[in-house]
Amino acid sequence: MLLAAHVVFLSAAALRIVRGQRAHLVRSQAAWWLQYYPPLVWVPFVLAYLVPLRVALADELHIAGVAVAIAAALFAAWAMWSLGRSYGIRMDLFEGHRVVTAGPYRIVRHPMYLGILIFQIGAT
Repeated sequence: MLLAAHVVFLSAAALRIVRGQRAHLVRSQAAWWLQYYPPLVWVPFVLAYLVPLRVALADELHIAGVAVAIAAALFAAWAMWSLGRSYGIRMDLFEGHRVVTAGPYRIVRHPMYLGILIFQIGAT
């Protein structure tokens, strides 16, 4: 289930790039190799899925972990939604680019990173 959540979560930006929804791009700030980094993020999760580490935990802890992971994924999704058309995997400069200070960005500087970190804690 958590591996599927990662696939859905990380595929959102990839679909935007494939569909050409980055037409408002002025120029990319990303190094060429950085554009291929997101697929590498999946490697540890695929390995953990294929070779799971079994730890005996109470069912309540499993349920709490899933609840934390879901809440964190929703928080990170809120951050993506708040960015609007500026959301993407690459660091790009756009016409009319501005710093987002609404939504979760008024609470924390990097809400997607925080959401992903807390997701990992819940998934653990």
